[in-house]
Amino acid sequence: MSQTFETAIQQALREVVESFDEQYVAEGLLKKDAIIVDLDNYKPELVEKILTNAILNEAFTEDIAG
Repeated sequence: MSQTFETAIQQALREVVESFDEQYVAEGLLKKDAIIVDLDNYKPELVEKILTNAILNEAFTEDIAG
């Protein structure tokens, strides 16, 4: 029997991208290329949802203003 385990970061990312319906998820799998392309292009909707997710914000941003 095979089980898939996701880290908290993976779970948070999945929750964010699933909110876009099938744009970033197909048959339960993340469309990683589509996610990366839209992040590279700074797609506002995706970037905003990632930055407002506490787990992803903590993992992928740094406070530079102190």
